Amino acid sequence: MNVLFLNSAKSWGGNEKWTYLAAETLSEDNRVYLAYRKEAVGSRFAIGKIRLPFLNELDLFTILRLVLFVRKKEIELLVPTKRKDYVVAGWVAKLCGIKNVLRLGIVRQMPGWYNYLVYHKLADGIIVNARPIKEVLLRSRLLSEQKIRVVYNGLDVDSLEAARNAPQKVSKPFPFLIVSVGNITIRKGFENLIHGFADFLSLSGAKDAGLMIIGEGEDLLWLKEKVAALGLESRVVFTGFLENPYPYLAMGDVFVLTSENEGISNALLEAMYLKNAVITSRAGGTEEIIQHGENGFLVKTNERTALANRLLDLYRDEALRLRLAENGRQTVIREFSLTRMKEDLLAFCREIVSN
Repeated sequence: MNVLFLNSAKSWGGNEKWTYLAAETLSEDNRVYLAYRKEAVGSRFAIGKIRLPFLNELDLFTILRLVLFVRKKEIELLVPTKRKDYVVAGWVAKLCGIKNVLRLGIVRQMPGWYNYLVYHKLADGIIVNARPIKEVLLRSRLLSEQKIRVVYNGLDVDSLEAARNAPQKVSKPFPFLIVSVGNITIRKGFENLIHGFADFLSLSGAKDAGLMIIGEGEDLLWLKEKVAALGLESRVVFTGFLENPYPYLAMGDVFVLTSENEGISNALLEAMYLKNAVITSRAGGTEEIIQHGENGFLVKTNERTALANRLLDLYRDEALRLRLAENGRQTVIREFSLTRMKEDLLAFCREIVSN
């Protein structure tokens, strides 16, 4: 099978990690290519590539170049991974008479003509990484259950171990380290994390606890101002984007995900594998991973008091923290392997192409 992934992202993130893993694993047995916008994304891939501007959904230059590429490489299936790419891939698929299977990694409501066009008319199949995403799509009554397939994220543990152990000067900034990773935008809930952390410090009186936030984004300056207003500059470390965040994740005692909307976060899986006890908001697919009190803690979205109390529990009870961390690691090893993701993804793609 000949497959072309589309990813028009400007920078590297969780969605791009999925694209990389999916494309690289499928390329073992298939001819796989990537259409991309920025070198920050495309330079990481060893498969065949084409760089295009992806200006908007009606970028005729990009669409026509893709049509030529699809015909030259005899592409059978397009897999767009960003919202803009869904439409571009849809037009190309129609022009070339091939299939288009989009990948959706967060809960997205369906009302409106745009979503009707994207998900109903232009897509032959939809890959989601969590059951709640599928359930929301099905509520529209426009999509059949057979058109949507849940394919859980896979984790490349060999690469993760190598990255964690890569030689570099890394020291733990606080004896009790709380870590969070993500694109710093409103949707990721970092404001709630900051306030929950401040409340935890008030409850615990902890002198040895600190927070590290790994990532960059449009709201970074605003978030730093929030930290300053709370007088937490000495307790919160902003690393910015890190090419290799895994040594820092491996130092963490607790990983916190406070997203308002999420599928199944790669960062969450990576933190669990690296033996962080995790606290996550009940967003998207997190409840499919976390059994509350067994392999992590779940809190309501934007519930800062509950977050503070759970941080306090993990700070005071090392045995609890270690138990949740080990159970979390075993969950990832058991249920989120790269082999399982490849098998499920390949089966669905072949099913769509053959129909």
